[in-house]
Amino acid sequence: MCRSCLYAFDAAAGVARGARATCPQCAATFSILKAIANRRARPDFRLYGKLVLTREGGKEYLPATDDDHKAYQECSRRLGEALGDGTITLPDVALEYGHNTRQAMGYGFMNWRDFFNDRHLLALGWLHAGIARIPDRVARGALLTLFSGVLEFNNLFASYKGEGTGAVRHMFSHHILKPERAPIEANPWGTAKSSGAFSTLFRSRLLRAIDYREAPAEVNGRTGLARVCSAPFTGKVSPHWPPRGPLGHREICLSRGDSSTTDLPAKSVDLVVTDPPFFDNVHYSELADFFFAWQRLDPGSPHAKLATTRHASEVQDADAERFAGKLQAVLRECHRVLKDDGLLVFSYHHSRDEGWQSLAEAILGAGFVVVNSHPIKAEMSVATPKSQAKEPIQLDIILVCRKQGCGCAFPNAPVEEALCRARAKLAHLVDEGFSLSRNDRKVAFFGQLLTSISGPSDLSSVANQVSRELDRPVERRASPRKQARQGLLFEEV
Repeated sequence: MCRSCLYAFDAAAGVARGARATCPQCAATFSILKAIANRRARPDFRLYGKLVLTREGGKEYLPATDDDHKAYQECSRRLGEALGDGTITLPDVALEYGHNTRQAMGYGFMNWRDFFNDRHLLALGWLHAGIARIPDRVARGALLTLFSGVLEFNNLFASYKGEGTGAVRHMFSHHILKPERAPIEANPWGTAKSSGAFSTLFRSRLLRAIDYREAPAEVNGRTGLARVCSAPFTGKVSPHWPPRGPLGHREICLSRGDSSTTDLPAKSVDLVVTDPPFFDNVHYSELADFFFAWQRLDPGSPHAKLATTRHASEVQDADAERFAGKLQAVLRECHRVLKDDGLLVFSYHHSRDEGWQSLAEAILGAGFVVVNSHPIKAEMSVATPKSQAKEPIQLDIILVCRKQGCGCAFPNAPVEEALCRARAKLAHLVDEGFSLSRNDRKVAFFGQLLTSISGPSDLSSVANQVSRELDRPVERRASPRKQARQGLLFEEV
């Protein structure tokens, strides 16, 4: 809410009231709050069918029987007993109003427990309680992390990826919190042909992560085969830097906290690699509370008394000016801890000019200059947000920055040179078989033109240059290949 608009929302009483509205945006938000207040119950769901495995290993749809309904009712009864005798504990955290959470709240999902039916809650509650009893702290932590992955696929927002495939599309594939009209209820533990279950994710996620730790590898874009790229590493989690005792060989220290205020000494870091929020695209902290509601049940969790991961300092913001200011604060800390010859490297994309304006203000205001950019394939093109968008973005830009004023910093590239480099990189992608949308090209041009500016005011002329370039067809250097292959990350073009 803007400061000139005064509203109050009492979720417990289900009442929304407003003193006055002076802008259309706040008036629209107030109408949403009233709708949420008037719609307290989530939609009713009924069991009408099931997908079963045949003796031959095939899959078959069957209608729900009386026995199926009785089995579900028995789960509801046993859930009540387990909660009554303390056998299991379930999350009881209310959703906080926000950009993404309001989507679910508008359908009556007011508590994170509402995202599951009774059978979900019984099975997941048993599983969580069993993991919590494991005495080994490291093993327990690894399996609780895996449990968070199981939550993605076993809830009322999950659906099939394709009819009859049996593969489950997890709830965040849409990047929104809109409930499914016909959600699927998968098997939380899993069978030989399950998708998104604990037993299958144990193999595909946890065991693969352990294998990667022992032999870190990257995909070779030319062959599609993995190749070992570094020696094995170990790690520890610490809330502060430096950790207690010296770091061992190939050891990684992972700390948590506010990225704009770290314990790292000045000019002590060779390379900063990060992935900041893309302005207002996805509000990660709101979505993260879905997992946090379960994580805080662990009595050993340092966050057991907290109700949300959201924080006033989080960079994600729908307001361009606030986003630029908060991102600049983080990048300014990166500038402080980075050596003078160090690099800041991060990914970004956005479809609107103000998203790039905010980024430029943050980079330049923090004392950096962009020296190069590299367009790479981002999220899968078949992902739901991409397939439903008119001009989907399938490219991320990797931006490479150095400190302003240091002897190793490159001078700003002439605008025409930056445009030529962007055209060449787009032509290379087209030659490799990529079908580029208007927004893909926009991302590539903005990313490269950031190397030509020395102040945020220059971005208005850059935006005009991008508009003109988008009206021109992409040049091709060769016939496009039949199948796109992702090249090496920093391959020359």
